Amino acid sequence: MFFTTLIDALTDFNEFYSWVFFSFFITLTCLTAYLSLYPNSTLEKRIYWAMGIALIGFTALRPLGLGRDDLAYIDISKSICPISECLKLQHFSRDWGWYLLAGILKSLIPNPTALLVISAFGTFMQLYIIDKLCTRKLLAFTLFIPLTYIYFDFTLLRAGSAITLFFIAFYFLVLGQKILGSGIFLSNYFFHSQGIFSIGIIPFSFASKFKNLLTALIILALACIYLGWTPSANQLSFLAKTESQLYLDQYHSGIFSQEKKFPDAYLLIIAYLIFILYADKMSPMINFLQRFSLASILLAVFLAWIFAPIHIAQTRLFDFYVSPLIFLAGNLKPNKYTLVATLSLAILLYIRMELIHNWILG
Repeated sequence: MFFTTLIDALTDFNEFYSWVFFSFFITLTCLTAYLSLYPNSTLEKRIYWAMGIALIGFTALRPLGLGRDDLAYIDISKSICPISECLKLQHFSRDWGWYLLAGILKSLIPNPTALLVISAFGTFMQLYIIDKLCTRKLLAFTLFIPLTYIYFDFTLLRAGSAITLFFIAFYFLVLGQKILGSGIFLSNYFFHSQGIFSIGIIPFSFASKFKNLLTALIILALACIYLGWTPSANQLSFLAKTESQLYLDQYHSGIFSQEKKFPDAYLLIIAYLIFILYADKMSPMINFLQRFSLASILLAVFLAWIFAPIHIAQTRLFDFYVSPLIFLAGNLKPNKYTLVATLSLAILLYIRMELIHNWILG
């Protein structure tokens, strides 16, 4: 009751927080542009972590009710028993790792804020890995905000935890620790069901070594989507287990009939990928970070083709597995054309996420 009242009281301030976050993003974009034109690696790292700490603090301390799914997570929090009281796993049908972690934290923070603390820690880990893997940290950070943070760490909190594990596994994979990386990929499902296909990066990395083959496969998958050469919803009925049944029911009710076969924003992302792939003269044959990043994006496109009939599954899976695009952007060679392309993509995606779809209410 207290938190419902608090949310009602903060509703009038949502627009204020929306403008604060918008100002944060614009400031980050301007700093990225400046330090790309006038490089200073020491200053860039300091600014990166200053902005990163501000984002982590915002994630942990922001008012509940600011995000689109906050009310749902408040209800979820009420159903989670603190480990100190239950001493057992909760009776949830999936995402057991996330619920266990939430139960542990709820023993220390007995309110829904515990869920925000999980997201804040996940945001820290993601920023830490970006710092370790990227030379152009601010450029990666700028793309990270609309491509990953708003959708996952800010809105879909459970999926945000899975993204964190995905980044950690990706980090070990790039370092050559394939067994450890693969093991984390396989465990990713226990934090959110979207992570179930994470291990697919390994087989797709064989195709991603070849730029022309990669490009051809992406174009082929897109052609099949637009031509309607995709699996039917009935063929995907094996997904009809507990929560997944809802998506099939939505399909049969015609709720996806007005949706585009493939969102325009995703075409923009694919166009950007192909542009930097050749403009930056990437070498995925010898560069593991490029190879596995491209493998994940190829996996994202493949899943978008497989799940094309079920729009919500298509978009959620694509958004999840396209996230390593951040690592490609963060390692681009100095070039004004790729800089403009990256910042333009980030701004357009932010406009889509916030101003058009209003992910931060206000």
